Amino acid sequence: MQKKQVRQRTRRSFVLKQQRFKDKKTDDDPYGQKKHFIIRSRLMTKRMAKGMIKTMEK
Repeated sequence: MQKKQVRQRTRRSFVLKQQRFKDKKTDDDPYGQKKHFIIRSRLMTKRMAKGMIKTMEK
């Protein structure tokens, strides 16, 4: 029961974050969410994601 509540809460914050990133659109990143989704992808640690962002910006 406890675990399910936690999962729901994180999902909700994820959706809120998606909403926030939708506003940050630029010409080079028309979706405004590229970095965000790299960081959030479940298979990656935050550190790996940071490296990906750096390579993408080059």
